[in-house]
Amino acid sequence: MGRKTASSAGLTPVKELVDNMSQTDMETEQCKSVAPESHTDKIMAAIAACQAVLTTKIGHLQSDMDKMRDHTKEVERRLGDVGDSTNVTSAATRTLQQQVKTPLAHLEDAENRNRRNNVRILGLPEQVEGSNPEEYAEQLIRTAMAPIELSSSFVVEMAQRIPTRPLPLGAAPRPFIIY
Repeated sequence: MGRKTASSAGLTPVKELVDNMSQTDMETEQCKSVAPESHTDKIMAAIAACQAVLTTKIGHLQSDMDKMRDHTKEVERRLGDVGDSTNVTSAATRTLQQQVKTPLAHLEDAENRNRRNNVRILGLPEQVEGSNPEEYAEQLIRTAMAPIELSSSFVVEMAQRIPTRPLPLGAAPRPFIIY
């Protein structure tokens, strides 16, 4: 009852440790090359040599395990930090997305309303508007609406051809847009 076995002390059995060691290891070879079993002193010396070799090997293994444990803790800590920063970044991204949605909706609404206030004239010959399309558009509307007297504050804000680059010869005239 007073004796502790290798397994009760939490150690791996000696035979398994010896089998796992490198066969070319000089110390292991010394441990295996023991004199005949008839001599108690030699056996005790061999056991002591094996014990020293095993103690050294176990010490190295323990040191390696400690290093691995420390490294694993550091990796886990860094991974936790990355996870935390990802959560913060995700929350900030969601907030920014919500903040962008409102102005985008307002912009889209303004663009749609602006398009509704446009007048598109099709079939108007190219270059009849000259160098000042706004003035031409205003005169065109005043002439077309001659029976109706327009306010003196009536002004065409902008007028242009769409697309702005001329089409090839023989193509239909570009639409004339009045804003």
